[in-house]
Amino acid sequence: MKKSFKLVSMLALAGSVFFSSCNKDDEAKPAPSVSIDGGNKDGNALSSFTSVTASSGNLITLQYTATTGENITTIDAKFSNGSSSSSLPGFPKTSGFTTKTSHSGSVSYTVSAAGTLSITVTDSKGATASKSLVISIPGAIQTSSATLLGSQSNANPGFFASSTGTAYSSGTSVANASSIDITYAELGTPTVTPYLLSAVERSTAGLESGLKGDNGGTATYFKVSALSSSDFDDITDDSFVSALTVTASNSQKVAVSSANTVYEFLNNAGKKGLIKVTTFAPGTSSPNGSITITTKVQK
Repeated sequence: MKKSFKLVSMLALAGSVFFSSCNKDDEAKPAPSVSIDGGNKDGNALSSFTSVTASSGNLITLQYTATTGENITTIDAKFSNGSSSSSLPGFPKTSGFTTKTSHSGSVSYTVSAAGTLSITVTDSKGATASKSLVISIPGAIQTSSATLLGSQSNANPGFFASSTGTAYSSGTSVANASSIDITYAELGTPTVTPYLLSAVERSTAGLESGLKGDNGGTATYFKVSALSSSDFDDITDDSFVSALTVTASNSQKVAVSSANTVYEFLNNAGKKGLIKVTTFAPGTSSPNGSITITTKVQK
C-alpha cells in the first residue's frame, strides 16, 4: 500500500513538472517594438519624432531602440517617397545587435526629397514593428528684385506681376491684365494717400478702366503684416508664406505708410505672398510719388 502511494505521488509530481514546463513554453512573449529616443536636424534637436519640415541637404539623425520577445533577425531603415523605397546605407542589419532581443542604434539620412523615414525590426517568428518620421519639404517661392513703381503722374511703371517680377507701364497694362496682381496709386484730394491696389480696385477707383474684371483684371487682397523688414529678408521658402492669414475677406487695397513696412497679399491664382516697401517717396498734393518694392510669393 505504501509502495502504491509512493508511486502515485511520484507520478503526480512528474505531471506537475511536465505541465509547468509546458506552460512556460506556451507563455506569450512580448511583441516586437521600436521607439525613437532622440533626433536632430543638422545638429538641432527635433521637436517631434513623428514629422519634420526640412530642406534638401539637411542631415536627419535618429536614435532608436528595438526590442523583441523572440530573437531579432533584422533591423531595417528605409526612406520611401511613394514612388520608390530603399534601405539606407548599412541596412538591413542582420547581426551585431546589443542583445539577442534588443538593440539600440542610430540612423542618418541626408534629405533629398519629401517622404518617410522608417525603422523596422523583425523577429525570428516573422513578427515586425516600425516607427516612422514623415519629412516635408516646403515649396519654392518667387522672389523679385527691387522694383520701382510710380503713381499715376509718375513716369515709372505702376503695375506689377509678382509671378514673374515684371513691372508694366500704363500703355502695356491692359494687354497684361491677367498677370498683374499689384498696382501702386495715390488717391484723394487735396492730399493724396498712397495705396497698393488690385487691378480690379484700381479700375473701380476710376483709373485704367481697361483693367476691370471683364477685361481680364483680377482681384488681389491685402493686409498689413506684423513682420519686420529683417523677418521678410529671412524667408526663403513657403513654409511661412503658406501660413499667412490674408484671405479674400480682406480689402483689395491697403494704404502704404512708410519704407521697410511689409504687407501680405493673396492673388487671384490663390497664391499668397509678401511685399516689402524698401523706398517710399509719396506725392503730397498730386499723385506723382513712387515706392520701391520687393516681393516673395508662392510658385
